[in-house]
Amino acid sequence: MPFARLLNGILRLMNGLQHVVQYLQFYHLPLQFTASLFILMNNQTRKQSLQLQKLSAFKFWLMTAIIFCFTTANAQLKLDDKNGFNKFTLGSTLKEVKKIATLKKVKVNNVPKDIVYFDVTPLNEYQIFEYGLRDLQLIFYKDELLQIDVYLETSKKAGFISIDVGMRIAKEYGDWIDMTLGPKEHAENLLSKSRIVSEKVTLLRTVYGYVTSRNQFEFKGDRYSFVSNPIYNKMKSMEGNGL
Repeated sequence: MPFARLLNGILRLMNGLQHVVQYLQFYHLPLQFTASLFILMNNQTRKQSLQLQKLSAFKFWLMTAIIFCFTTANAQLKLDDKNGFNKFTLGSTLKEVKKIATLKKVKVNNVPKDIVYFDVTPLNEYQIFEYGLRDLQLIFYKDELLQIDVYLETSKKAGFISIDVGMRIAKEYGDWIDMTLGPKEHAENLLSKSRIVSEKVTLLRTVYGYVTSRNQFEFKGDRYSFVSNPIYNKMKSMEGNGL
């Protein structure tokens, strides 16, 4: 490599300088002059070596940053390519989804009239990795699939499952970005909330936990929400314009 060859050349130069000093000493040149010359040449060599080290370190960190950015972008492209969960694709119409799954309409209070909730049944047909679900809910806005909420089942291993699934999704789609929790979310027993954002999809991870009547802390199955960015932005743009 170029750096290795340059470093080898510097070492050879130092060896050559030592021979020059020995030559000067042999011919009885003043000791102070000889020492000063050697120190000067040695300092120059050290400066060159230090510059080489700095350049090498800079190139190393630059390459690391480029690889990191490329890996993150590639992972987020996977999230866009999938554009949903399991066989459900964000942006699909209600009619299209009903052809591939059994839906049960859910009544939810205090939501806009254009938003409709459905539960998917039966749940035993769906899972995240090898883990079962306690609920799978689809949210439509004006007949388009806006959001897919996937709830992991609650069990004694819910804490372990939460960590395992979170890490495996991050490996697939990119690192989670932590979000700040408000008082309302703390009141709902949320432990943490994070997200992965790509161009078309936002993936939200919500971790729940609570204290039992026996004062024991337990996890509740996490929720993973796949949200269509284009439909969400369209919905937000319609708010307050009277339409």
